[in-house]
Amino acid sequence: APQKTWSLFEYPVQSFSVEMPAKPREKKDVVTEEGKIVYDWQAIDIKEQVFYGMSVSTMKEGMYDAGDDSSYFVAIKEKLKESFEEVAVLDSSFITVGTYPGYRLTVAGKTEGEQLETRILAVSRGGISYYLYAVSGPGENGKRTAERFLNSFKLLPFKYPEWKTVTAPD
Repeated sequence: APQKTWSLFEYPVQSFSVEMPAKPREKKDVVTEEGKIVYDWQAIDIKEQVFYGMSVSTMKEGMYDAGDDSSYFVAIKEKLKESFEEVAVLDSSFITVGTYPGYRLTVAGKTEGEQLETRILAVSRGGISYYLYAVSGPGENGKRTAERFLNSFKLLPFKYPEWKTVTAPD
């Protein structure tokens, strides 16, 4: 089979880039959580049997997320463990991406009778939270492409809006 082409996708509004072998479908949610805008992207690599996903939560202007990073990251692990049968945490570590706190996690388990591995990269960047994941069957091909996806994640500089002059009404 011909070699698959990976493409770089840049998202300047959310200030990140990532490589994927397929163009992801995008969804934007401004209603579900008060004060947040949530962007989701998903794609599937049928040949390698890997499902890729990204979720980025941005706080609305004037708001901030006062949550504790380490508690947020541990909650991700616990919630993921609940979704599997015969679950095993293969890897779990606190990391930094740039100067921001992050978390990497690999969990294996059964769901609907299928053995799957889920790899996660979560990064907290002030008012923006990044959550990337790749789900595959066990094996080297899925692991290799999932790791390539997660390792390609890069933070871009914030795109600040232009300043404008505002005059008081009085």
